Amino acid sequence: MGCLPRKDRKAMKVAITGATGFVGSHLTKFLVANGHTVIPLGRAFFADGAESQLLAAVNRADAVVNLAGAPIAHRWTDSYKQLLYSSRITLTTKLVKAIRQADSRKILVSASAVGYYSTEGVHDEYSIERGQGFLADLCNFWELEAVNAMKNARVVIVRLGLVMGKDGGYFARASRLSRFAVAMTIGRGQQPFPWIDIRDVCRSILFLLESDDAKGYYNLTAPQLITQREFTDAVKRHRRLLLSLPIPQFVVRMVLGEAAEVVVDGQRVRPKRLLEAGYQFLSPTIDGFLDSIENKKTK
Repeated sequence: MGCLPRKDRKAMKVAITGATGFVGSHLTKFLVANGHTVIPLGRAFFADGAESQLLAAVNRADAVVNLAGAPIAHRWTDSYKQLLYSSRITLTTKLVKAIRQADSRKILVSASAVGYYSTEGVHDEYSIERGQGFLADLCNFWELEAVNAMKNARVVIVRLGLVMGKDGGYFARASRLSRFAVAMTIGRGQQPFPWIDIRDVCRSILFLLESDDAKGYYNLTAPQLITQREFTDAVKRHRRLLLSLPIPQFVVRMVLGEAAEVVVDGQRVRPKRLLEAGYQFLSPTIDGFLDSIENKKTK
């Protein structure tokens, strides 16, 4: 099966939580461009007393893509941890309840993150060892809630890496320093850097929506395994930058606290099941991604 949207499939109505976020807004445009209808599920659908409105919206949809969640890149105070939890697990619980009560069987693609995995070793979807700490636990609880929809849905869990796009995600933040001919390296830069092009996120989600036999867990990361230093070096080459600015890990930990583990540690992750299913990446390498950004390609 190829990775392009299938011409023989009927147009779908896809309900999306988190439709206004970086990934959600790109996915919305991509689905609409390929003939599908998007039903945004904003916060109002998950307010107390809005259960009937949520159920009605889910009943109108053929598929649901669950992308909602407060940003991870924020200092994890106790109150913010609660927000991370409620914006993911509590919301997913309500969404799954509506899917289970729906009049017809649905497709659910629900987001998670590669933070599920241990920072040791190389992981694909067949790895059984998960990581330790708040982020791994958050991903685990998030996934467990989504799996409860299996009674009335084909469930796909997508574990996202660092999503890269010219207009958002990690690359956009890292690019700010390049205006001053400087690329940023965190510590020695030897930590894994599991990344993916936003275009591949959108295309792979549609690929999984259209693949009737796709279910279970899929890693949404580029096939190329690189370190944070290798990412920085690639940016330097493409932008012809003069310097790499090393930021000591203790500084990052002082600023972000426990949340620093996202960029200080990292996971080595392969998208084995996506490749096995026949998906072909637009950006399998970091140099290919940077070429596409510089050439302003919008496939």
